[in-house]
Amino acid sequence: MTMKQHPLSAAFPAMSAEDFAALVEDIKANGQREPIMVLDCMVLDGWHRYSACEQLGIKAQTFTFPADKDPVAFVLSHNLHRRHLTGSQRAAAVVACSEWRPQGKPMAKPEPGSGLSEKDMAKVAGTSDRTIRDAKTAHKAGLTDAVKSGAMTVKEAAQVARGKDK
Repeated sequence: MTMKQHPLSAAFPAMSAEDFAALVEDIKANGQREPIMVLDCMVLDGWHRYSACEQLGIKAQTFTFPADKDPVAFVLSHNLHRRHLTGSQRAAAVVACSEWRPQGKPMAKPEPGSGLSEKDMAKVAGTSDRTIRDAKTAHKAGLTDAVKSGAMTVKEAAQVARGKDK
């Protein structure tokens, strides 16, 4: 069964082609060492490991994310500070994760990660409140992927969103 990448996982930049090729070679030589974390039949953590296993024709080892845990906190904890991300990319990821809502659940009460103030999001991302405001503006304008890929900073994306040249 082919799985899709969970939106929370997709909030972070993809691994470079060079790094992915090295991961494929490592899994080919040593096997999959860490299981893939699955939530709602999608890859929550381990997208690159899963993709490498798929490429190699190996059935990926999976683990179902516990229902009583916060998937937003999990994804941020596992990805935000262990990757080589810019402040703009961290801010964009935090904003994107704070916008995520679980499927099939009523919105009567705020979900984990939602309702965070800009100050709280800035603290989580290790950026300024202004960077978070720019990330929110970029996100609303559909420019998160440009920031995530490193093509634009959140400041540049926010300027584009506001109709100004970057």
